[in-house]
Amino acid sequence: MCDLNNKIMKELIGLKVLLAEDSLVTQMLITNILEEVGVEVLMAKSGVEAVQIAQNNSIDLVLMDINMPEMNGIEAAIEIKKINNCIDVPIIGLSGETNERRLMEFKEAGIGKNINKPVSPNDLLDVIVETINSKSTNKAFFNKVEKMSETELYSLETISEISRGDEEFIQRMVKIFISETPKAIEEIEAALVSLDYARIKAVIHKIKPSLKMMRINSITEEAQALEDYTDSLTNLNEVPGLVSRIKEVCVQVVNDLE
Repeated sequence: MCDLNNKIMKELIGLKVLLAEDSLVTQMLITNILEEVGVEVLMAKSGVEAVQIAQNNSIDLVLMDINMPEMNGIEAAIEIKKINNCIDVPIIGLSGETNERRLMEFKEAGIGKNINKPVSPNDLLDVIVETINSKSTNKAFFNKVEKMSETELYSLETISEISRGDEEFIQRMVKIFISETPKAIEEIEAALVSLDYARIKAVIHKIKPSLKMMRINSITEEAQALEDYTDSLTNLNEVPGLVSRIKEVCVQVVNDLE
C-alpha cells in the first residue's frame, strides 16, 4: 500500500471517480493508481459514454480527457454539469494544455483543475485531495528517480514507478505497446496517403501518452509537432517526414522489446 497518511486514506477510500479517457495505456495507469488507494473507478472511453455513466450513477469526481472521439471533454463536461446530481461534482481535466484561452474554456465548461499527461501518482492524488477539500501531508509514493538520458531509446522506469515495481503490470503494459503501436503507425500512414489530417491528429494524440510512459524522448517533439501541424493545418509539407521519423523509432523500440 502506498505511503499516505491515515487522514488522506480516509478521504480517498470509497471515493467513486468517473474516468473518461480513450487511451488504454492511460486508463490502466490511472486506474492502477486510484484502485491502490481504495478509489472506485468507473471507466468511460468517450465523452458520450461519460455522460451516460454520469446519468446512471452517483459519482464523487470526474477525471476528463479533453480530446476524445464522438464528444470531446469540454462538451462532455458541459453535458455532465446539466445532470441534477452532478451539478456540484468536480471535474478535473487530463490535458497537457497550457494556452490561457483554452484553460479558460475548460473553466467555463466546469473543469476546475487540469493535470498534465502522462499522469504521475503524486500529481493525481494531490489534485484529487485538494479538490475534495482534504489537507494532505503529501507524502510521495516513492523517491523521484533521475531523468533518463535523451540518448536512450526508451525506459520502463516510469511504468515501474507508477506500478511500484509490479512486474506483471509492467509486462502487460509492454505487451499493449508492442501490440497497439504498430497498428497506430499503420493507421497514421494510411491517413497520410488519403490526406486525412484529422485522423492523423486523433491517432497521434491517442498514442502520445504511450510514448511518454515508455520515455521515448527522441520523438517527443516530433509527436507534438505532428499533432499541432495536423490540427492547425500548417507546415503540412513536414508531416511525411515527422511520420517517417516517429515510425522509425517506434519500430526500433518494438523490435527491442520483442
